[in-house]
Amino acid sequence: MKRIYVFIIAALSAALVLAGCDTGFTGTTLDTSALTKVQQNSGTWTTAPSIVSGNPSNSTGQIIQIDLGITNIDADTIPQAVTIYKLESPTNPTTQVNTQKGTIPYKVARVSNNVATLLANLTDASNPIEIKIDSTKLTANKGNTKMNLDGDLTAGEAQDDDAYLYVNVTGGTAATGQQRDPRAFIFSGASFVTPLSITANNSIQINYTYFAIDDTNYSDIFINYFAVEQYNVTTKTWTALNVTKDTTNTNVGAGTYRYTFPAATAGATYRLVIKSNSKDLKTSKEVLGFIQKAVSQDNAQLPFVIDTQTAPDATELSWAQQSAVFNTSNGSDSSGANKVIELTYSVATGSTTGDKGIDETTFTKDNVKIYHTVNNVFVPISRIVFGPKNGSTNEKTIYIYLDPAYTSNGTFHIYMNTSVRTLGDATPGITAKHFGDSSNINEQPYGVGFRMVTSVTFP
Repeated sequence: MKRIYVFIIAALSAALVLAGCDTGFTGTTLDTSALTKVQQNSGTWTTAPSIVSGNPSNSTGQIIQIDLGITNIDADTIPQAVTIYKLESPTNPTTQVNTQKGTIPYKVARVSNNVATLLANLTDASNPIEIKIDSTKLTANKGNTKMNLDGDLTAGEAQDDDAYLYVNVTGGTAATGQQRDPRAFIFSGASFVTPLSITANNSIQINYTYFAIDDTNYSDIFINYFAVEQYNVTTKTWTALNVTKDTTNTNVGAGTYRYTFPAATAGATYRLVIKSNSKDLKTSKEVLGFIQKAVSQDNAQLPFVIDTQTAPDATELSWAQQSAVFNTSNGSDSSGANKVIELTYSVATGSTTGDKGIDETTFTKDNVKIYHTVNNVFVPISRIVFGPKNGSTNEKTIYIYLDPAYTSNGTFHIYMNTSVRTLGDATPGITAKHFGDSSNINEQPYGVGFRMVTSVTFP
């Protein structure tokens, strides 16, 4: 397309150069309307049309005003896109939509901003009347913008993006059936049943909109579209688990199904995803006038993550416990030039770390990170030194020497991952636990399993 524009511009430039010459050329004038159309604002609009005002009666010249959801409506597309129907009650009004019994004539009296004013002849109208807005025909911005009421990546899709509005007509013939709804999506949500158990099977619950007319048993269908996956922090991959129907908790007709998967691993993270193309998941019968889809997103990226949960880990210190372990102070090495972060903690019996303190073999450069909040960078650690226990205070101090090349002052955050462990009490009491955050499975910005534990400031 860019090449076409360049060609047109070049042709126009050449025409200007030759304008003063008698070339003998008598061709037709260049029509730039198509180019102007393409250059208008592109995109879609997702605001559903609505009735602004309309209290008509069964007479001629009745005013109906529709907010079409966007300015710059192409008024010339309204007569093709907007159809008004007379309705008739169906055989079973409790489950069936009204029957369309012919169209009602109207004229477009005015279009101002978002609002189209229609003048309709309602002498033979029903109560209510139905107004269909065809998303394949209604445009804005000189044809370059269409409705996208289902919010996916494609606008102007028949049914998916169409709108149906209803207006009561005083004196009209009563139509008592259901109103059409092209987006009554059957899937209404899914989640883990929490908290996850590490000793017994776990459950996911899938909720759907139940319609009496749709007697499809989705229990066997949903299981092919949803998956439970466990994150492997070593390989940084998701692995699908075996999911089976939970026959003791299936509630067909009330809008819920439950499925089970094996007991969780403490501290492991699980996600519930739509694994298959959800646009293929549909009702087997028409519901509210249409074969209904599961969700609005025809082209959602798969797998589509619905819920993420981390199994409880009794060996992980809470964030409050972790942040209370250390008293921090700033220091320097013997030269006085290089920064040293000092972390002092209690090794008294019954303290958070226990009287055996922190497992020093786990407090390494790989498991501890220093982040400078002023320059937004991680600062290399040159070495870590563990001080002896102070017998009078029952405390130990860890000395973190920063890279001598780093001289900037300010606040430094100390991050630790789940590999940093405590040793607990020598005698029964406080058990060994770990720092970090098992639920953090993100590589960025700090790394999997890392959590900010404390901070220190160098003035």
